Amino acid sequence: EKASTTMAPTEGAEAAEVEGQQSVYIARYGLPEAALVEGIGPFDMELASEGLVAASELARFLKENGSIKHIFTSPFKRALHTAAIVSREIELPKVNIEEGLTEWQCPELIGGDSPYQPPSVVHLIERFPELNGKYESITKPVPFETEQEMAGRVGGVARILAD
Repeated sequence: EKASTTMAPTEGAEAAEVEGQQSVYIARYGLPEAALVEGIGPFDMELASEGLVAASELARFLKENGSIKHIFTSPFKRALHTAAIVSREIELPKVNIEEGLTEWQCPELIGGDSPYQPPSVVHLIERFPELNGKYESITKPVPFETEQEMAGRVGGVARILAD
């Protein structure tokens, strides 16, 4: 698939213009360099050139269709890079790392005995200066959580962020 970004505005782009109502856009990161092979990896990979293009297309869409006030991302490179591109292109200065949005790290996908730990925010800011070093995550994933636990975590964070 050429662009792996998907937007899910609740009532379409016009919802942002209705007084007292806001839209939440959920976007998947751009296409990564390599496919994840179950039990082998690589788990935290960079964006492919197609992913960079998709991130720019997402930024263009958001700039034309919404009034974006906040960007939240998981701490994984492909999501961070997508968010950083969007942040620069829509001129929104800060991106918040929300660990509660971290994807599911099930043992079958990761392989090994421990889940992947992304670098600290301090180290990530060196590469992505758009990051807000003062933002504190609502929650963090539990290592090797069940699919139901992961869905509850992400859903709970999404509800809090939408309020």
